Amino acid sequence: MVGAATVLAVGVALGSFLSAAPQNDTAPASQVTTMSPTPRETGLQLTAEQRAGGEAGFDAEWDKLSDTDRVAVCAHIAARGLEQAMRDFDVAQEHIDHGLLPGLYVEACRTVSVDRAAPIPPASPADAPSLTDQEQAFVDNHRDEFTFSPPKSDGELIAWAKERCTEMTEEHAEDRVEFIGSRWSGGSDGAQNMRVVAGTFCPSLLPDMNLADRAFGPGNYVAVAEQSDRPTRASSATPGQVAPGTYGTLRAGVEDCYWERTSASGSTIANDFLSFVPGSVTVTINAGEGFTSTGCGIWVPAA
Repeated sequence: MVGAATVLAVGVALGSFLSAAPQNDTAPASQVTTMSPTPRETGLQLTAEQRAGGEAGFDAEWDKLSDTDRVAVCAHIAARGLEQAMRDFDVAQEHIDHGLLPGLYVEACRTVSVDRAAPIPPASPADAPSLTDQEQAFVDNHRDEFTFSPPKSDGELIAWAKERCTEMTEEHAEDRVEFIGSRWSGGSDGAQNMRVVAGTFCPSLLPDMNLADRAFGPGNYVAVAEQSDRPTRASSATPGQVAPGTYGTLRAGVEDCYWERTSASGSTIANDFLSFVPGSVTVTINAGEGFTSTGCGIWVPAA
């Protein structure tokens, strides 16, 4: 029996060759293939060479499929409807609208009998796997925070979230310092979403994810008493802000690190240039002081 995942993978493979096909919406009429009306006749403006290449590419991929896979793909189309099946197969909307690729599927499936395999029905709440209370709470509280194309079912969302947790847990176990550094505030796309995932499925990672939020990097900063835990990043035009406290370099083995604390008037309170430190460098910054560093890497609140 061919599973739904296999069907979708086969469908995506069949459709992937066309997504990169160059389009020419203003191609001269003499360059556009003229054909008798068939499922391959579309409004997609391709040159004769491009159209022929697209058809040849699809035919080559189709020929690679086993009879079982062909039946499964065509059964899926029969059950889901052509347009929805194209979305399931991750076909770009422009190619659905133009009709060339859907037409190729229709034409190919004309020679396939789907009587030998039961169509794959659309997922329904009755077919969906039951969720645990924890999983249902995650869906209820956070579904709107995640966007996928095509959309994921509740079960698929849970599977995706757990997979992300497995990946993050493995990354953390392999190199904790690298894990924190990669999630340093502003340095990791989707950080908030991953925190939401971790909060439910791998909460042991949250302390280090929160530590990354409170980290800051090179540049000029001012310690502000009412500053939140998340520092504001320094730029070439303005200093950043950090909460007063004791900070240490994230990485040990610091080389060519310079740091300096300054008063509100700009005079030096303390500074140091370190050519090499086997361990971590630690500095306490008081409210109202300025702080600058170069070559020290990322600073995190000291334990």
